[in-house]
Amino acid sequence: MTCNLALIGAGKWGRNFIRTIGQLENITLKFVVSRNPETDQLITANTTRLADWKELIEFHDQIDGVIVATPPHVRLEIINILLKNKIPVLAEKPLGLINDDISQVIELSRKQNVPLMVDYIYLYSPAYRKLKQEIAERNDPITSLDFRSGNNGPVRENYSGLWDYAPHDLAIVLDLMKTFPLEIKLNERQRDLSVSNRLSCNFELVFLNNVKANIFLGNNFEKKERLISITTTKGKYKFDDTVQDKLYYEEDGKNYAIPFELHSPLEVAVLDFCRVIMQKEWDANSLLLTLDIQKILVFLDS
Repeated sequence: MTCNLALIGAGKWGRNFIRTIGQLENITLKFVVSRNPETDQLITANTTRLADWKELIEFHDQIDGVIVATPPHVRLEIINILLKNKIPVLAEKPLGLINDDISQVIELSRKQNVPLMVDYIYLYSPAYRKLKQEIAERNDPITSLDFRSGNNGPVRENYSGLWDYAPHDLAIVLDLMKTFPLEIKLNERQRDLSVSNRLSCNFELVFLNNVKANIFLGNNFEKKERLISITTTKGKYKFDDTVQDKLYYEEDGKNYAIPFELHSPLEVAVLDFCRVIMQKEWDANSLLLTLDIQKILVFLDS
């Protein structure tokens, strides 16, 4: 059975979705919403470009779900209308910004029993999923977590780099710890006074048994960094998304590479979205993660 999708937004991330869906079997991109006529060069004859996302409502019987890859300041309005029409949504992160009340669309999703998923892309990384599996199978309690993530940009007009990078790290921490932190400490935040919304930030989350997650991020790095170190009672796991051998385990001074499936995280995200739609496997409780991430982001950016 084919999963028919629509995409709203054909910017940088939207174009990644177009390429990814084009490589997947039994998944068709029926519509792309973009006012840019150059988008026609990115899609096939099987995909129709629409200029206005509201036109999708007229074609709701032709689509199984919609991917929303718009800028965040218009995202909630679109998601709200789609859910009211009982159309499943996969939304780019963050779901909302500091002044947005995301609880309304989350409650609407739960009330309508219509899937709303957020693309925290590293949760769909085969390397991360393998790391999580290894920790569970070894029954090896986590004692600390360290994150370093950022790049030279992007610099947004309406929000700081915190909202670009922190959702990824927070999603992983909360997914692993399975609870909200007892304490949130903002250790340092440095803003570039010459460029608005360019910053670095260091904060710490404290969990039960004094397990601490230290996170350093920013959009003022010299180059891309995405390094996660997870220390357990027996050893240390490291996930470096910038190198080929992304995942390994360190014990007694020796490193052991951990193999994992070589699928792109975006491919896994789209496949999971279609599986949830077609097999009706959606768990509304998964949205609690999004609420918790928003609470922490608002606290840090206040």
